[in-house]
Amino acid sequence: MTSLKEVLYLNYISLRPAALLSYYRNGQNAPVHYYVNNRFNSGKGLKIKEREQLRKVIGEVDSVFIIAHLFSLRIKEISIASEAKKKIIFRTTGSIELRKTFPDYLEKVTHFFHHSHDNAHKLHNYIKNRNYSIIDQSAPNEELLLKIPPLKRQPSNFVAIGRFSAEKNFQFLISEFKKFCHELDKLYLIGDGELKTWLLEEKGGNENIIFMGQRTSGEVAEFFRSVDCLIIPSLHEAGPLVGIEAMAAAKIILSSPVGAMPERLKDTLNNFWFEPEDGGSLEREFKRIKNLSLKETEEISLSNRKNYLKSYSREKISNLYCHSIDRILGN
Repeated sequence: MTSLKEVLYLNYISLRPAALLSYYRNGQNAPVHYYVNNRFNSGKGLKIKEREQLRKVIGEVDSVFIIAHLFSLRIKEISIASEAKKKIIFRTTGSIELRKTFPDYLEKVTHFFHHSHDNAHKLHNYIKNRNYSIIDQSAPNEELLLKIPPLKRQPSNFVAIGRFSAEKNFQFLISEFKKFCHELDKLYLIGDGELKTWLLEEKGGNENIIFMGQRTSGEVAEFFRSVDCLIIPSLHEAGPLVGIEAMAAAKIILSSPVGAMPERLKDTLNNFWFEPEDGGSLEREFKRIKNLSLKETEEISLSNRKNYLKSYSREKISNLYCHSIDRILGN
C-alpha cells in the first residue's frame, strides 16, 4: 500500500527539499511525503511527474480498480489505464447526481460497481457504457452488531447518524420530532458538521433530543445496543452505510426512500417510509412503529437481520466481488 505523494517523494530527489521545509513549518503533523505537493513544488512540472509515475505503476499491473466519486480529482487518469490497455473497474461512491452529460472518459471503464440500481440508472441511462453490477456494502463491525439481541420492547429510543449537512435533512427531523414525540421518546443525533449550531438552535430546550457528538465506527456499533430504531431523513444518499449497520444490529428502520434503502428492505417486514419534506408522512410512520405489538417488533427486527445475513454479510459481499472480478478479467 502506498500513495502517489509517497511515490513522488521517493523517486524525485528534487521534490524533497521543499517537502522537508513544509514538513517542519507545519509542525511535523504528518509523514514528510505528505507535504510533497506544496507551493514550491506545485505546477506543470509536478503534474508531469505525477503522470510519469502513474504510467509506470499502471504498466506493471493487470487491472486498475478505482474506488471514488465520479468526479474525484484522479478520475481523469482513466485515460492512462485505457492507453495501457488495462481492465478498468470502477466502484462508485456517494450519490450520483442526476444529469444528462457525463465525461467521455467514463466510456473507457471496463465495468462499474454501484451500491444500488437507483444510482446505476442515473449514470448508465445517459452514457453508452452499460457494463455494471450492483454490489452493496457490509457492516464494518459485523461481529459486534450481530451480537446485539433482537428487539423485544416497545420502540422509544430513536437515532439518526450522519454528517450535519443539508442533504442529511436533520433540521427537518428535529423540527417534526418535537411536534409529535411522546414524553418518554428520545432522539439521539450522532455526528458533526457545518450545520451543528443551526441544529442546536432548532432543538432549543427540548430534552427529548440529545446530541451525542462525533463517534467512531466501533462506538456507533456499540451504541446500537441502546436504541430501537434508526431514522434516515436524507434527501440524497448512495447507501447509506448506517442503514446496513442497523440491519445487522436487528433494528427497525424508519427511512425516506433514498439510495439503496428500498432495495435493502425489499425482502423484509420493515415497511416504514416517509417523504423527506413531508412532516405528516413522518408522523404517520413514527406512530405506526410506536403502535407495534411486541411480537411484531421482534419479527421486523429479526427480518432485517436475516436479510443482512442473506445478502449483505461480509462473506456474501466478498464473494460477489471475487466472482465478479474473476469474470471481468476472464479468469
